[in-house]
Amino acid sequence: MSEATKTLAYRYRLRLTPAQEDILDRSQEQLRLVWNHLVRSQHKVEHEWRHGRAASIKNELLELSLAKNATGQAIPSARKITEERGVSMEEALRLMRQKFVEKVSAIPLRKKDGSRCLRIARRKMATEYAVTVVNAKFKHYYGLGARMCKVLRDKFQKCSDMWIKGKFRRPRFKRKGESVALQRQVQSNSPFKLKRFSDLSALGGQALKKCEVIIHRPLPDSAEIKQIAVSGRRGRPKRPMACATRLTSVRRHERVRSLTILRA
Repeated sequence: MSEATKTLAYRYRLRLTPAQEDILDRSQEQLRLVWNHLVRSQHKVEHEWRHGRAASIKNELLELSLAKNATGQAIPSARKITEERGVSMEEALRLMRQKFVEKVSAIPLRKKDGSRCLRIARRKMATEYAVTVVNAKFKHYYGLGARMCKVLRDKFQKCSDMWIKGKFRRPRFKRKGESVALQRQVQSNSPFKLKRFSDLSALGGQALKKCEVIIHRPLPDSAEIKQIAVSGRRGRPKRPMACATRLTSVRRHERVRSLTILRA
């Protein structure tokens, strides 16, 4: 029998202690500051570009890229360049990152008439500059975990990609007290199980180890949670928490993209 996929949503309510409320509010405020830092850096690049200072932004982006430590796929790629060109590891990393900055700042041409598309080039550089700046300063200014930071960057990147293509408006600033989602990807080595006292410590520390959840209906037995997120703020009747879940049944394959838990 053929499998089918569809999106479902489950809504619950959290009953938290005042201390847990304070921790979630503080984490959401820190997340809001990071998001606004991304948006502010994006605005800065567009302002500088429009006033003829694109070269200075390009040089600053190159300096930030060169200051990063080499991790992941960058190391074997740099070793390959070292073997091919006979240069040092530092020089290979510099060449790689210089090439990357040139690619980001390149001005694409329109297919119809071959004219330059400055708007796309400006928005691409603004987005990459914002992500690079926040990555360089994140550990010094903000107390959030690396996983939550990655989820926020991915969300900002997706919003910016839609803005670059002209499909949606640009990412906007979030006002103080505005709801910001705390998200965490659930992996095989760090599973999440929905129960009466669920572990949300990944969203704010050990004080959230036991958060009471009012489960008015259980998840299907075949559910596999892939993501959790908490949003909302104190003083409101509802605070949603979302979990991306995969459900498998005999007749069809269902995928739950968001599970919403409301905070009492």
